[in-house]
Amino acid sequence: MQTKEYIKLTNKRTGVEGIPSVIRRKYQVDAMPVRGLLRLKIVFGFKIGAYNFNKLIRYLKKKSILSSDTILSIAIYTFIGKKLSAIEDVNKCNYNKTSKTLVFGS
Repeated sequence: MQTKEYIKLTNKRTGVEGIPSVIRRKYQVDAMPVRGLLRLKIVFGFKIGAYNFNKLIRYLKKKSILSSDTILSIAIYTFIGKKLSAIEDVNKCNYNKTSKTLVFGS
């Protein structure tokens, strides 16, 4: 039963089953330490958002749009406390077509 249609359906099935498996293993959705339906929905939404963000970052790195230096500079701007300069520098962010990276502050 190794027809082309069977292989096509098998590939779809593995793709559909893989996402819940990753969310269960990596983001531990089965054991969330929250009480209440609303808090559960919020925490679950953050976990799905983290999964989507990781997928976006991996895609951008694969396409050579983001480099490690760019990700590090974004983290420094957002998490170390340069909130005002980060907002100002967002307008100064440019895409360099030759090196296919995002350039901040120039």
